[in-house]
Amino acid sequence: MAELVAVQGATVKLSPVVKSLSISVDTHVLSIVTSGPLATVDDLEILLEKDVDSSFATYVTPYDNAAYVGGVLKYSKLTVIEQLSTITTKDGDPIVLKKTTGKISCSVTKPAQDPAQGTPDPVATYDLEIEFTDVSQSILTSD
Repeated sequence: MAELVAVQGATVKLSPVVKSLSISVDTHVLSIVTSGPLATVDDLEILLEKDVDSSFATYVTPYDNAAYVGGVLKYSKLTVIEQLSTITTKDGDPIVLKKTTGKISCSVTKPAQDPAQGTPDPVATYDLEIEFTDVSQSILTSD
């Protein structure tokens, strides 16, 4: 069975779970974990589940939420990842597909403020959904 796999440089779209939340940086380019042997297809480095988590380590975005404005979010952890390949690397690492989706949790590093009330956003973390949106994929078959 052929599947579109995500490779080095794939881009994900980020969408807030809380619909009143708006983020400035709504895409993120994923990279490969530098340790260990790389899995490849057509000479392209394949993204593994662990690459998704480590790639977000640098993700930071300004945010607003309803009346609260001017806050900053920073990636804290990958909370959900679904629709990975049933084909794994020889080490058993799950491979990321174009159809892979998930959620990340971001911590508030600078709370947004309500300018009318002068109060900070009381929420400490926000979740963002991720989905792959670019064509930086290649075909992988189980044959």
